[in-house]
Amino acid sequence: MVHALTRRTLERVLNWTDYKGSATWGQLIDVVLLVAAATQTLFVVATRYFHSSHETV
Repeated sequence: MVHALTRRTLERVLNWTDYKGSATWGQLIDVVLLVAAATQTLFVVATRYFHSSHETV
């Protein structure tokens, strides 16, 4: 519930757009939320939860 509310709020406030086909705005917001919630590095979150390379994320 917290994730969904925060995601909707960030979508509205940040108004991000997709960057190429490799990284959608939804994926970028999910990365931000996962890093914040897991208190892990971007590298750890990107390699564990996403199917793209950590460099793309």
